[in-house]
Amino acid sequence: MDRSGGERQRRGRGLAWRVAVAWAAGLVLAPGVQAHAISEQLSLHGYGNFTAVHSGVQSSGQGGGEQNSHHDLSLLGTWRFTDRDRVWLQLATNSELARPRVDWLMYDRLLDARTALHLGQVRLPFGLDNMLRDIESLRRTASRPFLYDEDLGLADEAVRGVVLERETQIAGQGASLKVFAGNALVPDADRPLPGPVLGGHLQVETPLPGLRLAVSGYHARVPPEPDEPRSGKHAWALSAQWQPASWTWQAEWARGRIEDHALQTFYLSASHPLGERVDAALRIERVQTDRRQPRQDGNDQRRLVLGLAWAVTPVIGVRLEWQRHRGHALPLLAAQEAGGDGSGLRSRWSSTVLSVNAMF
Repeated sequence: MDRSGGERQRRGRGLAWRVAVAWAAGLVLAPGVQAHAISEQLSLHGYGNFTAVHSGVQSSGQGGGEQNSHHDLSLLGTWRFTDRDRVWLQLATNSELARPRVDWLMYDRLLDARTALHLGQVRLPFGLDNMLRDIESLRRTASRPFLYDEDLGLADEAVRGVVLERETQIAGQGASLKVFAGNALVPDADRPLPGPVLGGHLQVETPLPGLRLAVSGYHARVPPEPDEPRSGKHAWALSAQWQPASWTWQAEWARGRIEDHALQTFYLSASHPLGERVDAALRIERVQTDRRQPRQDGNDQRRLVLGLAWAVTPVIGVRLEWQRHRGHALPLLAAQEAGGDGSGLRSRWSSTVLSVNAMF
């Protein structure tokens, strides 16, 4: 990159940080907002997030990977037209989209006290946090675990089809089973990938108080990118969450295959409140984008994440985290997606993330 381009990029990073800080200050001084109920049947909810990332993955010092900043804005409307029937519609825009798009569009039908049917564009039932992937105010850290990273592509945002959900018991413990079938997977900020999809998600409470376990999996035959031929894609995950007293411990391990790429990722996280409004979090994780060639920087990445989450008000949050990386598997995927070769990526590097979010 020429000097003028690098200077523009540095100015952009500085501007992103100034905007984030200014927005955070404005939100702190703003009055609280509430969900807007238009009637007993119809309500609107909104969410906004601004994230600035300063990354040192490029050896030139010009950044890369998750560099610069991004924003997300969404509006969710729900219409309950009977005691058993509800329609959800969520419109969203972010810095990667040319225009707003439909995130959710589904019809819910309560079949009985324990069984529900979800029809339309529904969040993909996978892992523990896929429902929260875009709502940073409900997550413990500003960044997602590698498992939910859109560049990796193991856990897409949504599935188009039908999800049948059943609350039941296994060995006397509460359990939730979701089975689904669809005709497309929907990535984060891209067009749907058409093709058959089948999968399921089982979550079980255990006799140990606060411990729940889950297993997820799906198989699809979809194009790896829009307008490409269909190929096999599948993934499965084992998940555990334990909440003793005020701690939250969470671990997930997942494997999958996209075309001829054998993927694997794992993370362990812990969070604990430091006060009434501040939580601290730690996460260690690893991702391999080619299990056949382990311990190579281009397909093996490890990360340590230290984060603070501050609930400024019940609807406004600020998150700050520091990350230390070894390897650059995901920045390499992002560079290749953008048409580059990923040259100049460091083996060991750090990044800092500032996130400001509000919901009503």
